[in-house]
This record gives sequence, C-alpha cells and structure tokens, in this order.
Amino acid sequence: MNSNYFTIGGIYQDRKGAYEVLEVKSNNFKAKYLHNDEITIKLDFNIARRIDENIQKEEATIWLVCHQKNLWNIDQRLIGFHRESQWAALKENNIVIYYRIGEDKIKGVFKIVEKGKNLNPAFDDTDIEKKPIYQCRLELLSNDIKCNCPSMETDFSFFAKWSSMRHGGLKWQIFPATRNDLELVTALSIDKIIEN
Repeated sequence: MNSNYFTIGGIYQDRKGAYEVLEVKSNNFKAKYLHNDEITIKLDFNIARRIDENIQKEEATIWLVCHQKNLWNIDQRLIGFHRESQWAALKENNIVIYYRIGEDKIKGVFKIVEKGKNLNPAFDDTDIEKKPIYQCRLELLSNDIKCNCPSMETDFSFFAKWSSMRHGGLKWQIFPATRNDLELVTALSIDKIIEN
C-alpha cells in the first residue's frame, strides 16, 4: 500500500535530519539524508509520516524575534509589538531566539510564559513608531550563545527572508526558526531547551 504523504523528490524530516525521498514502493521508501548523503530504507509510512508531522508542528513553535535595542534596557524579559498580527502568531511556551536590532547580537533563548496587552506600561521607546502594547513575558532558557555575528550566519533557515527585511529593521520582527537554528545559536543541548 503506497502513501500519498510522501512524493519522490520531496523533503521530509526525522530525528536524524532532513532527507529526500528517492523511491516509493509498497509500504516503504528509499531516501537520502541531505547532510551526509546516506541512503536509507524507511519501512513504515505511518511512523515516518507522524515523525515528520510532529517535527513540523514542533518547529512552528520556535521563532527568531527581532527587537529594538533600547527596549532590552527597559525590560530584558519582555518582547512587544505594535502590530497585533505578529504578537498573535506567538503562543505561550513557544521558544524565542531574541535578536537585538542595532547590536547584531542574540541575547538568549527564551520561553514565552505570558501574553497580554501592556504587561509593562513603561515598555516604550520614543525612537520607534508606535508603542509596543502587545507584549510577551519571557523566561530565560539559555544565554550561552555561540553565534557571535548572526547577521552573517547564512546557514539559518530564516536567513534569506530575515536579511531581505534588514534583519528586522523593516517592521517585521518574527521569523519561524528550527531546531537546527537553535543548534547554531547555542552551545547547550537542544533537547534540554525543547523540554524546558
């Protein structure tokens, strides 16, 4: 029985990384891992599909968030937006890679622990267009950062869109990120960060 989920040439994921499907046969398929060209036979469509879907769902919960330099000095455990649509995309327990605009530094990896309007009424910078009233309270997961100049790190999954938006300087502050992006950013165990 063939699966409609997998297509030849399609890119999917499991815990080892991303792979390209080379051949689809009755109840199994042959795939090549993209990071090392290893060829493997996947024997169960349903298990492989569930793993891929779970990874996609998990990675929708990791974000690069770009934030104005001066707001970090006001409250290091808060992010804010004047556009409600960007704030609405973020959920409690999402993981945030916090990038400080104007410094070209990642300040840490955080978890969102609360969302609301005006959680900190003093969270404002007169140099930005509108007050960022849509806010998220953060909990630090890791400030052990090994990525010294993130705007030059072309291996980030979000790099093309992020750089075209001047690294968050064009009013778009959030970019979907992946576990691989977390590995580029931190020196700590990614599984430990995800579990937190």
